[in-house]
Amino acid sequence: MAEQRSALAIELQPGPDTDDEELAELVGRLRGELLDLEVEAVEPAKAGSVPAEAKGAGLLAIGGLVVQFVLRPDVLRGLVTGVQSWLGRQRVRSVKLTLDGDSCEVTGVSSAEQARMIDTWIARHASPSPG
Repeated sequence: MAEQRSALAIELQPGPDTDDEELAELVGRLRGELLDLEVEAVEPAKAGSVPAEAKGAGLLAIGGLVVQFVLRPDVLRGLVTGVQSWLGRQRVRSVKLTLDGDSCEVTGVSSAEQARMIDTWIARHASPSPG
């Protein structure tokens, strides 16, 4: 059975006093940590649609990353745990994770409620799909 490849969109939710330069630095640090995990690629997210005459792949979305990975429960959990750990050391309120149109917002502060929400979100995506 072939492994399912997925793309996880990550969007930082910084505090109101965070400027674009600081946000870019935060994204760079998170990207570096995510590349140490079991992922295929971590790239800046693209924003909006690109005009036909534009050269290049599109505008970068400040504060966003797209992680390419093999969808397995351990890999997805590792990504979420890595993001939570990173959050606990940064000036970012939360991070929004989106996989297949389904979003989950995580914070650096662990709580039983957040743990249950994350477990449910991971289970929805890491279960083998019928096919």
